[in-house]
Amino acid sequence: MSSVARDPGAFRSAPIFVESEEEIPAVIERLTRADADEVPLVLPARSRFGQSRFNFQLLRDYSIRLGKRVAIISPDPAVQRMAEENGFAAFRAVDQYQPGSQGTAGPAPAPRVVAVPPPSSPAAPSEPSPRRVGIRIAPPDEPAGPGPAQPPEGPPAAAPGDGVPPAPRIRPQPPPGAGATAVGVPPVPPIPTASSGVAGPQAGQSSLPAASVRPRQEAPVRIMPSRSPAAEAARRPPRIKVAAPRPLPSRLAAQGPSRLVLYAGAILVLMVGMVAMAVYVPSAKVTLVTEASPFSADLQVSAEPSKAPIHVRTVAVAREATLTQKATGVKVIPGAVASGTVTYANNCPTGFIIPDGQVLVGAGGGLFAQKGPVTIAPKGLLGPPATVAAPIVAKAPGAAGNVPGGPAALQPAGDAGSCLVAATSATAGGTDEQKKIVVSTADYDSARSSLETQVRGQSKDELTKQLQNGEKLADPPVTLDSAFRATKKVDEEAADFQATLSVKIEGAYYVSEDVNRAFGDAIQKQLPAGQQLTGNRAKVDYGVSSTSAGGHLTFRGKASGYQAPRLDLPKLKSQLPGQSTSKVRTDLARLPGVRSVQIDQSPFKLPILPLVGSRIDLQYVVSQAPPTRSG
Repeated sequence: MSSVARDPGAFRSAPIFVESEEEIPAVIERLTRADADEVPLVLPARSRFGQSRFNFQLLRDYSIRLGKRVAIISPDPAVQRMAEENGFAAFRAVDQYQPGSQGTAGPAPAPRVVAVPPPSSPAAPSEPSPRRVGIRIAPPDEPAGPGPAQPPEGPPAAAPGDGVPPAPRIRPQPPPGAGATAVGVPPVPPIPTASSGVAGPQAGQSSLPAASVRPRQEAPVRIMPSRSPAAEAARRPPRIKVAAPRPLPSRLAAQGPSRLVLYAGAILVLMVGMVAMAVYVPSAKVTLVTEASPFSADLQVSAEPSKAPIHVRTVAVAREATLTQKATGVKVIPGAVASGTVTYANNCPTGFIIPDGQVLVGAGGGLFAQKGPVTIAPKGLLGPPATVAAPIVAKAPGAAGNVPGGPAALQPAGDAGSCLVAATSATAGGTDEQKKIVVSTADYDSARSSLETQVRGQSKDELTKQLQNGEKLADPPVTLDSAFRATKKVDEEAADFQATLSVKIEGAYYVSEDVNRAFGDAIQKQLPAGQQLTGNRAKVDYGVSSTSAGGHLTFRGKASGYQAPRLDLPKLKSQLPGQSTSKVRTDLARLPGVRSVQIDQSPFKLPILPLVGSRIDLQYVVSQAPPTRSG
């Protein structure tokens, strides 16, 4: 008679705390190293392991192979749900976990004990093997037949997601005298067999009692025969070592694509890449060398604001400047002649006529001239002599003519020299010549020129700061208004004066690409019929010839280049993609005016041109040197 014993150490193990970033290989490795048969796994919130059903499926498969029961402890309801779907007991916290409990899952159906026949193979002679007891645990829905049931070949495998561990194996009772000890489990009655002559339970006897098996996930129940520690260690089944596989993606889908699909996708990506390389990597440059004649023309184009083809933008700025200008003009004030009067006395009985301009020599040596003729009467027989007065002026200007009065002599005296006596009064009013510094017209012009240079430079700097991308400033800017003011007038006596100039200047901006395009259109109009320019464009030297208010500009330039028979280059280019290089050379060489065809391919030569027209550059050039620029 034997009894069933349960090893309490097999049910208890310290929980395995899984890190947030820990993957399934590390978890399986830690589960393999655990000595207990029931191991709780504690998953933190947002654990990478608990984010994939595939991880729970792998854990379930490895726990079955290792013969271990795993309980999942996690505060995340989604993790608990995935654990229960894969047959694990799930708990919200560590304190809710009890060894052997089902967690949040419902109770499992109670198993029953049914009869099984004893094994046919004998025990090994080296060690007495216990015979198999004729019982097994069967599901409750299996009908109990009167005959003996066939023994199972091994423990039933747990179906994925059923939540029921493998059926516990009950080891046989050792033969009498083997020294088995009971651990509080009632003895198992013998099972009647056909060889013993007992067909079944007798009348009035009850059938086999049901085994007391708890409906929860527990460790396998074994009948523990007493053995030496060495024999027990020898019979211990070897452990299965599981090498840590390569880390799996944390969010791998529950059912990933098969390798065939992955291989097909990789091949498809490779083919798309090869096609893209064949289409977009190769490039070619096709050059048509032609016999061309020189072409040159003098051209003129005009531009106005907001009108094509040359768009002009205007900006006006106002500036004012002041400076002190030194006066350099010289004003000459001539000297004044002194004036006075002369009185003649006639001592002769004859009268005299004294002419205009009669020179008189004063007592101080000064020379004076009489102004206007005078007639003096003869002296009477009785009385004083006759007298007459006349104005006189100094012969030369200057202060030297200012002399006191006194007798004067006539020069020449003539016939009246002994009859006439002259006396002059004091003369006054004579002044010397003077020179004074005054403001001249040249001083005004110099001040205006200096101020214009200053304000125009400031205005141009301000206009240059407002340039936009691709624009140029027409030079010179246009002066809209100018006002010059000075503190002194012309010919006014002064050493210096203040001059102020206020101007308003307008700048015109244009885009050089617009000008080139306008000259290109003008060149096309100058070309003869059926001719075109070789290369991208003609070379044009141009400049702004005139500017006027409102942004009206005039450009003059000289265009030079080569002209050749006209070809429809866009149409030719559209026919080149995918064509063989030999055919392209032959076809293009037949065009009028084409002397040779050059094809350059990169990064490597191919027998055909690129399949995309944007990877082909078609040029129409002339081989000889360009004409010399003129003017």
